[in-house]
Amino acid sequence: MKRHRSWIHRNALFLAATSSFAISVTILAAVMAGRPYHCNGSPDAWVFPRMYVAKLLSGQSSYQDTAPTDAQDPHRDGESDIPCTVRFTDPLAQRLCSIEAATIFYTPAKHPVVVAKDISVVRYYASRDLQGWALAYKNASFDVFEDLLGGGAQPKFNVFLCMGIHTQDANCLRPTAYRTLGQGQRFTPIPGLRNILWRKDAMCQTMKEALASYEGPTNFTFPCWVLPNDLQDLNATMLQQHGGPSDWIVKPGNRGEGYGIFVVSSMDELIHSNRSMNGYVVQPLLKQPYLVFGRKIDLRTYVLITSVMPLRAYIYDEGLVRFASSNYDHNATRGGKEQQFLTNTSVGKKYIQLSNLTWTFERLRGHLISQGVDAESVFGSVHEAITRLLLSSEYHFRAMFRSALGGYTCQHCFQLLGIDVILDSNLNPIVIEVNGLPSMQLSQDPGVPPDLSNPYTATKYSLMLDMLRILFKGASVAGALADELDRLGVGLKPGPLCTPEHVHCVDTREARNLLDSKREFVNKGGFRRIYPSPSGLRYSKLIFHMHNLIRRREPPDTLQRTLWRSHHVYTALEKVYTNTLAL
Repeated sequence: MKRHRSWIHRNALFLAATSSFAISVTILAAVMAGRPYHCNGSPDAWVFPRMYVAKLLSGQSSYQDTAPTDAQDPHRDGESDIPCTVRFTDPLAQRLCSIEAATIFYTPAKHPVVVAKDISVVRYYASRDLQGWALAYKNASFDVFEDLLGGGAQPKFNVFLCMGIHTQDANCLRPTAYRTLGQGQRFTPIPGLRNILWRKDAMCQTMKEALASYEGPTNFTFPCWVLPNDLQDLNATMLQQHGGPSDWIVKPGNRGEGYGIFVVSSMDELIHSNRSMNGYVVQPLLKQPYLVFGRKIDLRTYVLITSVMPLRAYIYDEGLVRFASSNYDHNATRGGKEQQFLTNTSVGKKYIQLSNLTWTFERLRGHLISQGVDAESVFGSVHEAITRLLLSSEYHFRAMFRSALGGYTCQHCFQLLGIDVILDSNLNPIVIEVNGLPSMQLSQDPGVPPDLSNPYTATKYSLMLDMLRILFKGASVAGALADELDRLGVGLKPGPLCTPEHVHCVDTREARNLLDSKREFVNKGGFRRIYPSPSGLRYSKLIFHMHNLIRRREPPDTLQRTLWRSHHVYTALEKVYTNTLAL
């Protein structure tokens, strides 16, 4: 097919990603370079979670049933019995079809899921969550097998769920095993995440190192100090607070559920608190939080990471609004009573019924709208704060992958995170902490089927199914992606598909990432992609800063260069996918 390579076409990607001129330019480029693609799709029998849960709630189905499949998505290639590589004569499409064919799509057949549990500690996480995950995977036509992890075991699997707190501190697989994983194998958790973002002391250290010399916005997380190493710096900061925050919240670095948290007003109170300070994290207490009916709240968001380098992150549309059990007192010293400043449900349920401690995001949106607040803008700010947190951790993941895993970039990894966010009185979001194993418990008794008439339980189950849909549902997208790349002036290297007329050329690894990214976008269900993003250029300064940190420590390599260039390709494509940029 003849290619029209005018100046506009050659520079379509740059203009699409950086300028308000993008829409008119790319429409013109589309007219000049347009071509239809139709490629065979993978078998499409799959649970459609939103229809499925709606059916459950209406009483039309038992929880073992399989729901109807979803309609054909406009981003997906057309169905055909002819193989993708045969159907196309266009070289770019054929090459992408070949790359796509090398990835094993999960189709409705039985595939093993191995659940590894700690043998060294009480199996709390597996006991709490296994019922829900087993139910979700089985409904998506997987077989679930339980195993005890020990002695460097490496069982055969299609999906490997490593559950248990101790196994998060190390690697559930032998370090050499990661590089031998096949394209069709997936693994959770992300290696090293517990010691980069999950532990409070680790997240504090990660953010301090990543943002120390950054000149952009850093107010998406709290300043923090890890004791005892930062004690002198903390004391100097406390002494400098004239009219600023006078209360300081102190948390154990490796505990959750509100355990061991207390508030002090001075260094003397901290030193004489009769507690071992090793590993404790200190932060300024937010004195002016946003209140709902006089009570403090925070937001438990559910964030799915499907790729670390480059980052691909999704946030679930629903989540949990958690309330403190008593009204907040602005004038209270040391934050007041724990039921006034702590929103952890494990704390609040000691004082009032659990049903009075939580809202859904939908209910909070309604409340904000009733107060004349732009709810979508508030949640958009939450998404941006979380994205900045995740991008800021790239430096540490890169170092860990390079030193411990021989440069493995975790392309087989995924992880569902519970990220907690608080809003100040001006509705500005601040990330509090990251939970690497958020509760997916559906029933207090694993032997009793979950009550899916309960909206909170139904939301969790819907989230699980939507997550499996993103990760494992097949969809052929090679033809559509070839069309979009060509129209943006992006080629494929090595070989004749990359010419001087292309504004950028991706290699095979980048092409595979772009195929995965588009396939996930097609199958995102109730998730919303927060990165890549059509507004991704707002993160360019932060990404460039992170890459500078990497370059100072390591010699430049191909991965560093491709991550920076791919940021612009992803941003332009996201504008296409979200209809904020027309081709």
